[in-house]
Amino acid sequence: MTTSIYLSNNTIQILTGEKGKCSKVEHLYCFDLEEGNLMNGVITNENGLQQELLGLWKEHNLPVSKVSLVIDSTHFTTRLATLPVLKEQKMRELLKREFSDMDSLQDPLYDYMPLEENRGAKMGKVMCAAAERSFVGSFVELFERMGISIISVKPALCSAVLLLGAHEALAESTCIILLLDGDNLVSALLVGGKYVYSSRARLFSEHGTPEFAVEVARNVSGIMQFHTSEKLENVITHVYLGGFFGTDARLSAENIAGLGLAVERVPETKRIQMPSEREVYVETKMGSPALCDYVYAAGNFIL
Repeated sequence: MTTSIYLSNNTIQILTGEKGKCSKVEHLYCFDLEEGNLMNGVITNENGLQQELLGLWKEHNLPVSKVSLVIDSTHFTTRLATLPVLKEQKMRELLKREFSDMDSLQDPLYDYMPLEENRGAKMGKVMCAAAERSFVGSFVELFERMGISIISVKPALCSAVLLLGAHEALAESTCIILLLDGDNLVSALLVGGKYVYSSRARLFSEHGTPEFAVEVARNVSGIMQFHTSEKLENVITHVYLGGFFGTDARLSAENIAGLGLAVERVPETKRIQMPSEREVYVETKMGSPALCDYVYAAGNFIL
C-alpha cells in the first residue's frame, strides 16, 4: 500500500493505493486546511496543525505507515545538473559541491532524482534538491508524534516532474504545464517531453476575474520568452492546466489561446488509474477526481 500526502498552505491531499508499472489510486481525500497553520510550506502553528491532522486521521481511518510526503515550499532549492553517473555515496558528495553557493543553508540535506542518462558518456541529467535539515525534520517529527511513519519527503516540483516525465501523452510534447494551488502558480517547460525549466509566481489578483487570467497568461508569456532566448528546439504548441476550476479555467484558457497556443487540462495517464467518485472524499466539491488536480500527490505513484 502506498500513501502519498501533499501539503500546501491551503489544502491537504491524500492518495492511497497500489504502486506499480500501472498504479491504482484506490482512495482520494482532499481537505481545506485552517488558515495560519502553514505558511509558505513552513509549520507556523504546530499544535493547531497537529490537532487538525489528528482529527482527519481519526475520522477517516487513514494509513499510519509507509507514508510519503510532498511539500510545496520555497525552502526547497531545486536545480537541474548534468553529473557523472556514480554510486550513491559519491553522488551525495557531488551534490554538496553542486550547492556550494548556498552558504545560508544550515545543516543542509541533499537529494537527487535521475531524469536522463547518457550511458556512452557515463553522464546523466538529474534534478537536485537541497533544504535545511530542521525544515524537513519539522514535518517528519510532527507526523511521528501522531504515530504516522514518514518514509520520504519530496519537493512538490520534483514530484510533478517525475509524473510529467513518465506521462505517455507528453512524451514528445513541447509544452507548458501550469499547476495552480491557491494563489501559487508553477509554470514548467517541457521540450520534447523532457523537463527543462520552471518558474514560480504568487498571483495577486482576485480569483475569477479577468485580471487573474491576465496574470496567468503573463506567466505563460514569460516561459515562451525563456524558450526563445535559450534557442531551444521545437515549438511550444500546448499549455496544459492543473488545479484550475470554473471561471479561472475558462478565462485563463481564453487569454492563453490569445498567445496562439492550444489549451487543455493535463490529460489522464495509463500509468495511474484514478479512483471512482464513490472512493473520493473532497471537502470542497470539484467534480470527478481528475489527475490534473492531484499532480503533486500522484507523483509518488510513479515507479
